[in-house]
Formats: sequence, structure tokens, C-alpha cells
Amino acid sequence: MNYKKVCSALAISLTALLPFFIWWKGLDSTWIVAILFAVGALRLAGARSGFVVLQGVIAIFFAVLIAIGSNRTTLYYPVFVNLALLIIWFYSWVQPPTVIERLAPPEDIAVSHKQRYMRRLTLVWCGIFLVNLILSLLTALHGNLTLWIWWNGLGAYLFVGGFAAGEFLYRRVRMKKAVHEINP
Repeated sequence: MNYKKVCSALAISLTALLPFFIWWKGLDSTWIVAILFAVGALRLAGARSGFVVLQGVIAIFFAVLIAIGSNRTTLYYPVFVNLALLIIWFYSWVQPPTVIERLAPPEDIAVSHKQRYMRRLTLVWCGIFLVNLILSLLTALHGNLTLWIWWNGLGAYLFVGGFAAGEFLYRRVRMKKAVHEINP
């Protein structure tokens, strides 16, 4: 496994575990700052794209805010991550190729059909990120740490993961059908 993949895997793991650390230790700024600096450094060290660099900068930015200000600032971290995702995915819709076109391997279907589907799917993902952003913001503003932990530590992952799995299954069925329509 190469260095960039290890850095990326560690950063993703720390980010996913952050709500559980908060549940375990509370909003003690010392260890939150350490985790966010670690996530930022790992993201920057493992950067393969502008999005990953942006994630690293956001993590370090929040670590600095927490170090000099309120511990409750931590609760807004998922809001800004979702905002960054929304901006990047929407920008890729405005200025193709979309993020999905870059990530998804080409399949045996007509290019125009694939591009239409990927562009529509990009807008759906923008909607997913917007809903997740709003729900993360509402849990942060509400101030109930248990609610925040449940949504940002479990609910958001199930929401996004469930959509990704459903879309994957739909795409398998839909693209098979499209191939048969094109090549009977």
C-alpha cells in the first residue's frame, strides 16, 4: 500500500470516528484540536486532488478556531465538509467533466447516454449534500450533543451510504438495460 493511500485511510478513519470521540471525551478542545490537525495533515500529505487539499485546509482551519475559541465550533465541522462537497460537485456540473465522470469507470454504453445520466446524478448528489448540510447545521444549532452525535456519527453515514448503494444497484440494472437497447 502506498503512502498516499495510507494517509488517506487514516484521515478518513479519524474523521469518521470524530463524533464517537466527542461522545466519549466531550468537547475537550485539546484532543479535538489534535485530531483535526492530524486529519488536516494526513489529508494534505495524501492529497491526490484539489478536493482532498480542501478537506485538509478545512480540518486545520477548524483546529485553529477551536484552539483560539469555543469548543462548540467542532459541531460545525460536518456542515463545512458538506458545504465543500456541495460546492465541488455543483462546480463540476457547471464545468464538466463531473466528479462522477472522473470517478466512475467507462461502461459499454453510448457516451451521450452515460454523460446525461452522470450529469443528472451529480445534481442528485448535490441535493444529498445539501440535505446532509442542513441536517448537520440543525443538529449543531440545536446544541444537543447526543442528537449531533447520532446524526453526524451514524445517521449521515447511513443516509449517504444508503443512497450510494441504492444508486449503484440502480445503475447496474439501468445500464444493462441501456446496453441492450443500444445493442439488441
